Amino acid sequence: SRLRELPHCGEFRRTGLIGRLELVRDKKTLEPIPIQERVGYRIYLEALQKGVFLRPLGNVIYFIPPLIIDVDQIKTMIDTAYESVRKILGDSKYV
Repeated sequence: SRLRELPHCGEFRRTGLIGRLELVRDKKTLEPIPIQERVGYRIYLEALQKGVFLRPLGNVIYFIPPLIIDVDQIKTMIDTAYESVRKILGDSKYV
């Protein structure tokens, strides 16, 4: 639920341990961020510097943890993704 709070979360879906976060310019209109801006890749690089591996596919960030992950590691993964999105896109409407 923490990722859904982000102003750039168009949609967050999960099946089992696999999750996906769709990044949008505006949460209300679901206007996509132009793919040329490579925000997914930039967020991936930011999280990687903090030791968390995310999988960017365009403007969608995938979470594909190992089956042996524990609750603390999941919290770290979500917190790092949250902080990385905020650092790259900011708290307010993306410009």
